[in-house]
Amino acid sequence: METAPATGTLSEFAARLGRSPSYVTKLKQRERLVFTADGQVDFEASIRRIAALESGQPQHAAARRAHAEKRNGEVPPAPPGPEEAAELAAPPRGSRAHWELRETMARAETRELELRKLKGELVEVGAVAAAGAEIGIAVRATLENLADQLAPVLIAEKDEPGMHRQLREALDQALRDIGARLESALQALGKEAGE
Repeated sequence: METAPATGTLSEFAARLGRSPSYVTKLKQRERLVFTADGQVDFEASIRRIAALESGQPQHAAARRAHAEKRNGEVPPAPPGPEEAAELAAPPRGSRAHWELRETMARAETRELELRKLKGELVEVGAVAAAGAEIGIAVRATLENLADQLAPVLIAEKDEPGMHRQLREALDQALRDIGARLESALQALGKEAGE
């Protein structure tokens, strides 16, 4: 099996890319190609440089800037870190591109939130607060009514084990009622999240 050559002429590089020789000539003029000591095009290194310098990705902004400075005769600074590279790629603050980027990011964030809400991962704060308030009122009412419900029953009991049994049954019923209210509120929130 024949392997592709690693170096070659401008025409061979154009054929490898599947592009016209004039395109490769423009790449040479823009210093996008890497040459070996004998003047041949280093195919793999050139492809990587083209990708790095032609990409609009933030991580390639530093490479584009360094290449431009080198072309203008300046010594390029040390490559920036990922955060600085992202900052360099960002449009100038207050420019039209800056506001368009912010709008695009806001739309993407809104879509992400809508998707999470559809999946039932998010519920509006107001709905949770209302459900919490409703549950709190129900728990308070259940516990406040417990004394009124138990007083006549406990007075009628003459022995301590009977009082304990009555008290335990009333508390168990109160806990079941509170649990049912919580379950109902959670189901209502789940339905709201799924709408």
